[in-house]
Amino acid sequence: MAHDQPLLVVQEALKKCFPVVEEQQDLWQSTLQDCLPLLSSLSNLAEQLQAAQSLRFEDVLALRPFPDLQERLRRKQLEAGDIVLDKLTERL
Repeated sequence: MAHDQPLLVVQEALKKCFPVVEEQQDLWQSTLQDCLPLLSSLSNLAEQLQAAQSLRFEDVLALRPFPDLQERLRRKQLEAGDIVLDKLTERL
């Protein structure tokens, strides 16, 4: 019976810890759920950036009157990405 005493002490300590761990895990899951729309937005922005980088703007006749369009678009997309990253940082 004396050999069981340390095990019982550990079991009691674990029983006290489990509710706190469960609460923290629930909070983390909730935070992750809240971040899903932002992660989706970030993914969409990355896809748009890649698409714009692969397009040769000078080859599109309708875009030729706007020589700085590609750079302006890139800047806007990067700024939008920074905003989404800031929001993610706030939530985490």
